[in-house]
Amino acid sequence: MSAEEQDRLRCLFHVYDVDNSGRIERNEFLTICAELQVSVDEADRIFNRLDVDNDGTITLLEFISGFRYGEVMDSDGGDVSAAWENFERRLGEQAKFIPRTEEAATLYQNISLTEPRLINLFEKVITNFTKEIKQQNSEMENLALTIKRVQDQASMQLSEMDDEIDQRIHAAERKTREQEKKQTETALSELRRSYETEMCELQCVKRIVLTFLLFITHSYSSYLQENQRLKQELMKSQTEVACLRSEMDSLKTELTDQSIKIKINILYYIYIYSFCADRTANRKLHDSNDGLRSALERTSRVKLFGQRMDDFTLYSCRPSCDTLALAMCDPGLRHRHSSECEEDSLPEIYMDSGLSTLRGSHRGYDSEQEVKGQEEEEEKEKKGEDDNNDSLMGKNSDTEVFKRMTINPNQHTDLSYMTSEKAYRIVLAGDAAVGKSSFLLRLCKNEFKLNSSATLGVDFQMKTLIVDGEPVSLQLWDTAGQERFRSIAKSYFRRADGVLLLYDVTCEKSFLNVREWVDMIEDVSQEDIPIMLVGNKSDLRQDGASCVPTSYGEKLAMTYNTLFCETSAKDGSNILEAVLHLASRLLLMRKVTISRCPT
Repeated sequence: MSAEEQDRLRCLFHVYDVDNSGRIERNEFLTICAELQVSVDEADRIFNRLDVDNDGTITLLEFISGFRYGEVMDSDGGDVSAAWENFERRLGEQAKFIPRTEEAATLYQNISLTEPRLINLFEKVITNFTKEIKQQNSEMENLALTIKRVQDQASMQLSEMDDEIDQRIHAAERKTREQEKKQTETALSELRRSYETEMCELQCVKRIVLTFLLFITHSYSSYLQENQRLKQELMKSQTEVACLRSEMDSLKTELTDQSIKIKINILYYIYIYSFCADRTANRKLHDSNDGLRSALERTSRVKLFGQRMDDFTLYSCRPSCDTLALAMCDPGLRHRHSSECEEDSLPEIYMDSGLSTLRGSHRGYDSEQEVKGQEEEEEKEKKGEDDNNDSLMGKNSDTEVFKRMTINPNQHTDLSYMTSEKAYRIVLAGDAAVGKSSFLLRLCKNEFKLNSSATLGVDFQMKTLIVDGEPVSLQLWDTAGQERFRSIAKSYFRRADGVLLLYDVTCEKSFLNVREWVDMIEDVSQEDIPIMLVGNKSDLRQDGASCVPTSYGEKLAMTYNTLFCETSAKDGSNILEAVLHLASRLLLMRKVTISRCPT
C-alpha cells in the first residue's frame, strides 16, 4: 500500500473518529456502515476482522492493517493458507497440541501480512508452546498412573492403618492434652511475668508523667500568677496615670482661676489709680471756678441745684456691684460723653459706677447751657450756678464711688464661680452584670446599649452637676465586678469620696453580696464613705420578672446607714436623682468638715 493510500485511510479514520479518541467503537462503526447501506451482519463481520486484539475498538493501525490484509487476502490468500499448512506439517504430532488452532492460524496470517519478519519468531514460540504442552501432557499421564497406583496401595493400607491410627490418635490426644496443659501453664506463667513487668514499667512511667505534670502545673500557676500580677500593676499604673491627668486638669483649672483673679485685681488697682487721678484733676478744675460761682444769685443757684439733684438721684442709684464691673470692662469709659441710649445699655454689660453721676452732672451742665438761650441777661448767672452745682455733685459722686469700691473690693470672685468647684471621686461597685457600665453611660451620655461588653479593669468618666446651687465635678470610676478584679476595686475604695453600690433587682445573689461589698468598703476606707445603695433594672419589675422587694433594699440601707434608690439604666429613671443625692451628701460632709476646721 502506497503512502498516499495510507494518508487517505488516516483522513478517513479521523473523519469517522467523532470524539478524537484515536479509536472507533462498535456503535460508531455500525453508524458509518448504516450510512453506507451495509447490513448489520456484514458490518459486524467486518468489525470483528478489523478488531484484531478483540478489545471492542478499532485503532488507526488496525484500520490500515485491515485494508492491507484485505488486499493481500485478495491476492495472496492462498499463499498464507499454504504457509500455515506447511508449518503444521513441520510440527507433525505436536500440531495437535496447538490450542485454539483457528485463532492461531488467523494470527499467523495477520502477522504474515503485516509483519512477515516476525513469522519465524512466532513459529518458534508456537513450537516451544507445543513442546511444553506435550511434555506436560506426558507428565500428567505419568502422574495419573502414579496416583492410581498410590490410590490402590492406599486403599489396601487404609484398612490396616485404621486400627493403628485410632490407637495413635488416642495416644496422641492424651499426649497432646498433657503437652497443651504444660504449654498453657508455661504460657500463663510467662504472661504473668510479662504482665507484672509491664505493670512495673507503666507505674514508673506514670510516676514520671505525674512528676512532669506537677512541674508543668506549678510552672503554669507561677506564670499565671506573674501574669495576673503584671496585669494588676499595669491596671494600677493606668489608673494612676488617669488620676494624675485628672489632678493635672484640676491644677490647670486652679491655675486658670488664679490667673483670672490676678488679672481682675490688676484691673481693679488700675481703675483705682485712674479714678484718683481723675478726681484730683476734677478738684483742681472746680477750685478754679469757685470765684465765678460766688457771683451768681442765690435764687438761680437753688433752682439749678434742684434740677441737678434730680439728675444726681437718677444716675447715682446704680447697685454697688456694677462699679467694679465697669472698671473691669473699660476704665476709660469715665472720660466719654455718652448719650442716653448708651447709659441705658450699660447694665447689659454688667457696668455702671459712680462715674455715671459725673457724666450726669456734665450732661446737666450742657442741657442748662441750652436753657440759658432764653434770656441773654441770665446766661452768666446760670452758668456760674451750674458750675457750682457740678462741683458739689462731683464731690458727692466721687465720695460715693470710692466708698462702694472700698466696701466690696473682692466682688470679682463671682465671675470665677463656675470654675472653682472641687472634684469628687465616686466609685461604681457591685457584682458583674448588675448594670454599672449602663448606669454610667446613661448618666454621662444619656444612652443605653443592649449588648454591652463586660468591663475589664476600670473605666473612667467625668460629670459636672449643679447640686444645691453649686457646681460639683464628679470623677466616676466604673470597676469590674468579677472576682478576679476585686483587688483592683479595693485600691479605688481607699481614695474614694463616695460609692454607688449597685445590685440587680432580678438577681437575688447580687443583692446578698451587697453585705460583702459594704464590709470590703469599710475595711479598706480610712473614713466613713457615703454609700448610695442602688437597685438597678427596676424596669424588669413591670415585666413580671421575679425581683427583690423594694422593702428589702430599704431595710438593708437602714442597717448600714446608707442612701437607697431603685433605678433603670434602660429608661433612665432615677439615674440622675441617685447621683444628685449622693453628691448632696458629699457637699454636706465637706461643709461640716470645713466648719470643724479651725480658721
